Amino acid sequence: MRRPSSRPSYRFFNRLTRLVTEADELLRDSDAVPGQYEPTARELNSEVELARKVINDAGVAAGPQVEAIESLETTIQAAQQLANGLEERAQAWREFVVVRDETDATLGKLRTPLERVLEKPKRSASEASDDMKEIRDASHDIQILNANVANLQRLSEALNPLESAYAEVRFADVDTEQTQKQYDELLNELATELEDDRVLGESAELIAKEIEEIRAVLDQKNSLTTRPSSRESHNIKFLH
Repeated sequence: MRRPSSRPSYRFFNRLTRLVTEADELLRDSDAVPGQYEPTARELNSEVELARKVINDAGVAAGPQVEAIESLETTIQAAQQLANGLEERAQAWREFVVVRDETDATLGKLRTPLERVLEKPKRSASEASDDMKEIRDASHDIQILNANVANLQRLSEALNPLESAYAEVRFADVDTEQTQKQYDELLNELATELEDDRVLGESAELIAKEIEEIRAVLDQKNSLTTRPSSRESHNIKFLH
């Protein structure tokens, strides 16, 4: 019966070395496809397990095998570190996608009332008051949006140097800043409308009050003018 060779497979060693090189390049690639992090980590882990089995099967090495086994062990250590790095990168990307999608959903939720109010034609004071309450209530989600963008920024650093993650953060940051600006401007516009309406209402009330006072004075004068004096009344009686 043929005994298994105790010498590590150089072909296997070359394959593991190639995977280590590819994994290292993937982690350093700013244009990498994030979906490759996890499968590459799995492949590396699989090869590491096989490499450890090869070393165990080789038994106690002597002579020229020592150098080969030491090289393989060094490569295994490098491969394990890279696999761990890829797993961390894959987890960061999964979290990044979740937060990115939440950010997009929050932006959509914020845009709905904003666009509805902005598209409105001229409105009454009552409608302006209702719109202001709706926009003010909806604006609370801007805090969630800012927190999400900060979280995206943190995760993009964990994904460094992945350029697509940085680009996503820039887009989210610009959209958030623009949305917050639109909310602030609309709230100020509605507050101005309500203040103008209040001032106009007070002016109308004041004018109405002044008109009533003038009318009362005129009525009083008309009453005095049409009422006969005591002398006129006496003359009228004398004539009769």
